[in-house]
Amino acid sequence: MASSTSNSDITAHERFVGIEKAEELLKGIIIPPRPAVLVGVLEEQARPDPDLTKIGDLIASDVALAASTLKVVNSPFFGLRRKVGSVHHAVSLLGVSNIVHIVTGLMLHTAFRDEKNPFMNEYWTKTNRIALVSALVARTYTDVAPEEAYTTGLFLDCGIPLLLRRFKNYPDVYRDATSQTERPMIVVEDELLGTDHTLAGLLVARSWALPDAICQCVLRHHDTVDLFSRPNQNHSSWLSLLAISLVSQQLAVEVEGQTESFEWRELGSAIRSYMGLNDEALEDLRKQVLQSAATATSRIMG
Repeated sequence: MASSTSNSDITAHERFVGIEKAEELLKGIIIPPRPAVLVGVLEEQARPDPDLTKIGDLIASDVALAASTLKVVNSPFFGLRRKVGSVHHAVSLLGVSNIVHIVTGLMLHTAFRDEKNPFMNEYWTKTNRIALVSALVARTYTDVAPEEAYTTGLFLDCGIPLLLRRFKNYPDVYRDATSQTERPMIVVEDELLGTDHTLAGLLVARSWALPDAICQCVLRHHDTVDLFSRPNQNHSSWLSLLAISLVSQQLAVEVEGQTESFEWRELGSAIRSYMGLNDEALEDLRKQVLQSAATATSRIMG
């Protein structure tokens, strides 16, 4: 279990101080705006009595978005008993809030669709897997909505495409940072770039007006401060979501054949205890992910 006084720990204060530095470094790099379809869906959601048919129409107007939405909803990670045949059916079945979570996450891919290269292809494969596993973990072990967990998974590393736009050598930095076994990834990024992908990701999440709970997960998912052994009531709105994200990230890494991350070695025991995940439960999750991941993740954004 990690100690809150570890030399590797990065305090919340230090993280937020780094935001200003990130903003300065990324000045001039355009954060993709929320797509028009998403803006329309959010405007309708904000009405006192949202029109479900109109929301369905908005999503269906974007053929690629509609197809991706149905693929996500019907994936084994969401565990629906019956296949959903239309966007309008999905809206009525899941409700406005849940469908908005899914659509918001999917539109992130659209926003960065100009980034087409081997590195980004790998990024989206991993990101899609983390998002889908997050939905599975949420519906199996917590009361967090799977749709919210899915969106969080898609946005978790959304700062990476932004750093790629700013630093041409970022793929090399990424490989260096992820190969480290004794330090958090963000520490290596900061040494080499002067910022890291969680800070860049927070800028994206805030620009898209994401809920604070998701913003916190984007910012904190590489921190090694133990928030789980003695949960703070002030963190209750996002701590379970963060735990889901960290479990899912580790399971996604295992699917790729990699060993446990530095953060998981530091916090894995505390996270498992917080979520009530014993060895048997974790192994069951691992098997479900391995069985479903190979087919499901390749279909969502294909």
